[in-house]
Amino acid sequence: MLSEFQTFLATSFVGNFVGPIFAILLPLMAYHLGASTFQIGLVGGVTFSLYSFVPFVAGSYSDTLKTRKIFIIFALVLLVLTSALYSQVQNTAEIIVLRLFEGLAWSIFWPLLDAMVSEETSQDVRKSLTVYNVTLSSASIIGPVVGGFLLVAFADIRNAFVVTTILLSVTLLLNLIRFKKQPNRGTATNFGTYESADKPLGVKISENLDSGFARRNRILILIVVLPFVSAIRGILFTFLAPLGQSVGVPEFLLGSIAFAFGAGRTFAFSLNLRADFRERLLGSRKIGTNILLLLTLASIAGVIPLIPDKTGTTYLISLGFTGIATGLTTALAQVELIASSDPKKRGRNAGILESCIGIGLSAGPIIAGITARGSLSKPLLVAPAGLVIIIPVTLWLIRRESRIMRTTVR
Repeated sequence: MLSEFQTFLATSFVGNFVGPIFAILLPLMAYHLGASTFQIGLVGGVTFSLYSFVPFVAGSYSDTLKTRKIFIIFALVLLVLTSALYSQVQNTAEIIVLRLFEGLAWSIFWPLLDAMVSEETSQDVRKSLTVYNVTLSSASIIGPVVGGFLLVAFADIRNAFVVTTILLSVTLLLNLIRFKKQPNRGTATNFGTYESADKPLGVKISENLDSGFARRNRILILIVVLPFVSAIRGILFTFLAPLGQSVGVPEFLLGSIAFAFGAGRTFAFSLNLRADFRERLLGSRKIGTNILLLLTLASIAGVIPLIPDKTGTTYLISLGFTGIATGLTTALAQVELIASSDPKKRGRNAGILESCIGIGLSAGPIIAGITARGSLSKPLLVAPAGLVIIIPVTLWLIRRESRIMRTTVR
């Protein structure tokens, strides 16, 4: 029988295995059904319209309960039903409606799983989060490759969702078998790691350098940056497969291009296993510079597919760089928002993190679809346009951060 933590890992693996398959194959299926660029944008973004606020609500509410597991089971039930219905859709409107329910499921699933993993008491919270991140990112490498195989194996894309339904059903059964009421999340015995001498790096930084003002500013910077990086990811996942099909990129590659994103994100999370790298990434005095570098990397990645290429190589490079930027930005956010927080507020803070991601994943494809005017390549120009707005705001916040830290050191 799997331990509780192993069950979390298995659940996150399947979640991030089927997620990229949904994200790549559903816009492609809409394209096959004759959807306009605006409709394709909706297929990519409407899922995360709920993800923009439900994670915060679900996470905050779960902080008041003795168990979060029942919500994970509810989310899995929704995902099983949605996946099964994807195999029966007849038009783009049905896909869009079903993606709303899928979005509700993910909105509950990920923030609560984040919080439950951060409450793992058998090891340091940083190690738990790193193992969790590497596990789910590994799944996002394998899932798209399987998606590409399914795209080639089945004449009808809808048959691929029979496979995802089976996987989600097995995961639901596993969680039902392991289901039991969790101890009260606010008790001191559940957070020995948080209170130990080996506190998360973010906690040590906050305690040594400031009384909370600088940390709040760092959180504000991440709240600005996370949606932008996520928007680039959402645009690429939504429009690359239809764009690639329109220019003759091989079908197997179209289904599996997202594996490059998973590989890039896994590489980023694996780097974070090294203590010296964590110090360079997460040290307070370096966060501003690191965030600007990640913003630049994500923006460049977002426009690489504009380079004419029928082999799909530029798509792989683009998603690989996006995965690295996403992984490192997420690592920063997890330390500041979850690992460093009051244990009684971890559900809420995990919800804030996931809501920021949801805002980007929703707004990016929808805005890109509206501005595309029938072109499948124009959506990729949203990234550099957004950078013009994001960079000045981020620079102002970083300079404010520097002033706060100089004042604190004095």
